[in-house]
Amino acid sequence: MPTIKATQIKGIKLTTGDELVAKVTSENADGSLTVEDALMLVMNMSKDGLVCNFYPWTIINEGPITLQAAGIMAHYPVPTDVEQSYTQNTSNLQIVSGSAAQQILHG
Repeated sequence: MPTIKATQIKGIKLTTGDELVAKVTSENADGSLTVEDALMLVMNMSKDGLVCNFYPWTIINEGPITLQAAGIMAHYPVPTDVEQSYTQNTSNLQIVSGSAAQQILHG
């Protein structure tokens, strides 16, 4: 029986060393996780220092994936900025912050 009732965006560290950010749709009784839209989180060096980038974890990802418990080292909530960046990368939504978030746009 799942312990997660609503979809949560979580970080997942795998035994392979991959670090994912994904929508966890269920945490199963056997310790496995069912996820959607899994993206690999990769640190890269830029002129401004270290930055995190998202890359597809699988070439074909058209539905839920079950990650077996033996392959999961840890799963955890992600910071708000990572969640917002993930949302932008997996949808057509653009997250607006600062003074622009307080404006009402008229067409």
